[in-house]
Amino acid sequence: MFITVLAATYATGNKGKDVTNQVQALVLNGQTSFQVNNTTMKGDPDVGTVKHFSMTYIKDEGPIHYRGVREGDTVTI
Repeated sequence: MFITVLAATYATGNKGKDVTNQVQALVLNGQTSFQVNNTTMKGDPDVGTVKHFSMTYIKDEGPIHYRGVREGDTVTI
């Protein structure tokens, strides 16, 4: 199975960051389940505020999938 991350963001309503490259690196290293936090997302875009993570991706050449969780939760692809 090959996973392509199309887009991933880690954000609040005020500030955010594109984490597509960080998430694609996790997936390429075999991590299809990971906790969303400031460490795995490599930074805190809005200190003191709970963030939301969202991503779109494709498995092999199938349809586009979406995942979204709050900071601290685990994403499983």
